Amino acid sequence: MALKGHLFILRGDLNRLHCDAWLVPCGRSLRVEDYWMDGLPGQARNARGHLQVRTLPDGWQEGELRTFALDEPPPEGRGWPWLTNVGYRSELQMHGQPGKMTAWFTEGLLAFVRGWRRHPTPRTTKRRLPLLAVPLVGAGRGGGHRMEGELVKSHVRALLELVEEHQLDIALVTYNEQAFTAAQEARKVLRSGSWPLPSGLLSLGRLLAEKARHQDLVLFLGAGVSRGVGLPDWQQLLNELMETAGMTPEESRAANQLSLLDQARIVQRRLQRAGIDLTGSLVGRFHVSQYGLVHALLAGLSVRESVTTNYDPLFEVASRACGHKLAVLPYAPTSGCTRWLLKLHGCVEHPEDIVLTREDYLRYSNNRAALAGIVQTLLLTKHMLFVGFSLNDDNFLRIVDDVRRALRREEGQPFGTALLLTCDPMLRELWDGELDLLSLSEDLEPEESAPRRLEIFLDFLLAESICHTSYLLRPHFEGALSKSERALRRALLKWLEELPPLARQAPAFAELEQALERLGHLP
Repeated sequence: MALKGHLFILRGDLNRLHCDAWLVPCGRSLRVEDYWMDGLPGQARNARGHLQVRTLPDGWQEGELRTFALDEPPPEGRGWPWLTNVGYRSELQMHGQPGKMTAWFTEGLLAFVRGWRRHPTPRTTKRRLPLLAVPLVGAGRGGGHRMEGELVKSHVRALLELVEEHQLDIALVTYNEQAFTAAQEARKVLRSGSWPLPSGLLSLGRLLAEKARHQDLVLFLGAGVSRGVGLPDWQQLLNELMETAGMTPEESRAANQLSLLDQARIVQRRLQRAGIDLTGSLVGRFHVSQYGLVHALLAGLSVRESVTTNYDPLFEVASRACGHKLAVLPYAPTSGCTRWLLKLHGCVEHPEDIVLTREDYLRYSNNRAALAGIVQTLLLTKHMLFVGFSLNDDNFLRIVDDVRRALRREEGQPFGTALLLTCDPMLRELWDGELDLLSLSEDLEPEESAPRRLEIFLDFLLAESICHTSYLLRPHFEGALSKSERALRRALLKWLEELPPLARQAPAFAELEQALERLGHLP
């Protein structure tokens, strides 16, 4: 059976998402807004904001062609930009034509996807299926911002049909919270809540989503989270550094028989002999600008505390693209942030703190005891979700052992869940009673892959964990509401309109106002 595509719904920055191709909104005159230029490095515009393209394909100026790929390849690691004409047509600027306007913008999405299918540009990702990314077309300066609710429903319906029709994945990347939650709800209704996941994963996803909604879930992110953007895991990193140090294949194979910590020490010595700085090599290897699908899905979760052993800053970038203020510990403990991330092994932006060799690990307890204490507290008080983490890190094992000795957990109450691409019975036995280990490779169809299943599971977890009411009172979203929601919206707006000014001065009104803001009301 052919593998079906999937529609992912994200909140973030389309310019920074690691994908194979992405839709760049423009008009027939190739006017591109400023915020899209970040994803088009090296492209020039004239004084009027029109992109300078060497040759235009036949049919573009006549309006017969709606989309085409830039003829210059993007920088390494970036998806291929496709200029797509979604400019608001003057003949549609008339009252009483919302259906035609919505159809015009949605047809732009269809043109992009089908254009890529006919003439696919070279791929950037190594996913099982290609990943195409699109914004909410028309909701910005395209002319349809006053009908954002209708656009959401129309786009989601069309994209769901496209992933059913073609073997590809599509990410709808929304900019604001209201469009994101409205798109999630539209997908839920149109798909009748069905997901291409086994029942066990669906049950686990709902359980974890409930914990996230009640602020009882924390994240622990390992190197596997960044594999999708081409970054290495620990062994791959060491093998790459061995090659940089000039070690022969025979020497590398011999070194691979040692523990990872001892391999790192040998690499460090060899690099020093060659006059190469280890930290400089690490910074260069982890200098990437595009965050992946997994980063975006995890950053969208309602989770305030996260821990990572990764050196790269991609989760931070994805979190800020979601609109979250994120404090990064111990480097930027900014006050007033709603979320924080603990960098357990250092960061490429602070290479002097990177933990890699056995000496680094031995000194860890003296230098970063406070950070280990934070992790211990989270293990004792929250449910920890491990993603992309192999559970064999020496620092983590030491922290877990301290927790074991400090508190005897009740039988059947593990302190976390680990999502693993593969899991052997011995590893399950090792963590029995302390961690629920879930292998994503179990019961896979031949055409499926565990990394893609992880992405779909995280998409399901995100969809289940969010509140779907943030657009109820937001202007321009009435088209996304059901009949009952529209009735409630009208009643609430009428109540607000008739509320006496004196009543607004009551102390209790402040709490009501906060609740209304959560429903999308603009004071």
